[in-house]
Amino acid sequence: MLDGYRMRIAIMIALAGVAASAVTVDFHRDPPWTIVLFAVVVIATLVRFVPDDRLGLTARVAIEAVAALAVGILFGIQPNAAVGVLLYVGTVYAGGEFPVRASIPLALLAGASVTTTSLIAGQSDFNAYWIGVSVIVTVWAGIAGRARRERTRALEQLVEQTRRTAESEARSGALAERARIARDLHDVLAHTLSGAGMQLELADALLEAGRPDDARAAVQRARGAIADGVTEARGAVHALREDTVDLPATLAALADGPEESVETEPVELTDPQARAVLRVAQEAFTNARRYAPGAPVRARLSRIPDGAELTVVNDTGRPADGVRGSGMGLIGMRERAAEIGGTLQAGPNHDGGWTVRLTVPLPTAATKEL
Repeated sequence: MLDGYRMRIAIMIALAGVAASAVTVDFHRDPPWTIVLFAVVVIATLVRFVPDDRLGLTARVAIEAVAALAVGILFGIQPNAAVGVLLYVGTVYAGGEFPVRASIPLALLAGASVTTTSLIAGQSDFNAYWIGVSVIVTVWAGIAGRARRERTRALEQLVEQTRRTAESEARSGALAERARIARDLHDVLAHTLSGAGMQLELADALLEAGRPDDARAAVQRARGAIADGVTEARGAVHALREDTVDLPATLAALADGPEESVETEPVELTDPQARAVLRVAQEAFTNARRYAPGAPVRARLSRIPDGAELTVVNDTGRPADGVRGSGMGLIGMRERAAEIGGTLQAGPNHDGGWTVRLTVPLPTAATKEL
């Protein structure tokens, strides 16, 4: 923008030179050539104000070529300061507005025309050649300004592209974060609500069968499941609001009662890995309470040579009446393990209970930056 402003200043200086030349040039000398040459210079100066989309590059270069020849001859015939301004400003304008392949020939044309005319008019060889060379050299001022404009434009485009890329990454990150939050809430609430719904359906069937006591017990279990779900949902929301996860403390809070225990060893995990471990542990505890209520549950987070391992084991318990699994919990745990490059194994153990084992790899340099 600054270089464009300077080019407009150069054009205004050219107009001032035209006005001054109109006063200082002797139009009665060498008629009608003086008038014709001056008219060509005036027209070329005015053409510079025409928008680029209305006059192509080829036409502009052709007009500037005629103007360079005309102002060089005019200065050679009647050398004065006002015409000199037109000569030098025209060369600077050509260097700033046209490609090098066009601006340098224009400068050579202007320098050659003024030198040749000056020699024919009888000026000293030194003055004629000096003026011609100085006119040719002046084109580099315009070329330097054009190069600065192009660099500035490229930097502006790079900044704009970077801004758009950052916005796109931010949108993608926001969508990924929404998906993660939705998955977290699903893991916490899905089984709770489905289990409560099954208990209520069971209570309805028991009432129809004339077993009010059993129905009341089923309703109580549904209420307990819902209460547990609310507690777990609050814990999940609290974890989502935190920048980092205090994994040992959060895991320890999962144990509820003397039959449940959690042991942890110091392990190095990234925040996404810690969240995945926490969600798998929550799901394992929830499943143990739902499908084997009253059974002891033991969780342990320990170091292994290749990373860390979470093991959640529940012993054989009294099967919950009317509760059947949908398999979504295991799917969700395996998805979380895959997201952090880990593996998950879940199934019956030799004691008739159930074991969930999550293996987490050592954090890499890339995962530490997440």
